[in-house]
Amino acid sequence: MEDEALRTEVALFRFGVISELVASRLEPGELTELIYQKSEQHWHIPGSHRTRVSAATVRRWLRLYERGGRELSALMPARRCDRGCSRTVDDETRGALIRFAQRTTRLAGLAAGASTC
Repeated sequence: MEDEALRTEVALFRFGVISELVASRLEPGELTELIYQKSEQHWHIPGSHRTRVSAATVRRWLRLYERGGRELSALMPARRCDRGCSRTVDDETRGALIRFAQRTTRLAGLAAGASTC
């Protein structure tokens, strides 16, 4: 699927999730309950293997929609700033990360073996 078409499909999906929340006046408790219900549902999310969205995500979509002037475009996923760039880690960084992990693991083992009086 073309990038722009997928972004539009995702925005439409997000609006479908929040449409009930923005279409009526809800008391704070009602809004919270509806958000929770949305987070418990299973969804077919475009471009994803996930089937659920968290309550925090629903709240974020509501905020984006409101701050974006209630425009569908506000719900489009942001373009990745690293698109087209290599996402690999260079050898020096990889080595430093491995050494750090080994050191951290050794320290955790020492701490676990220490007796407490």
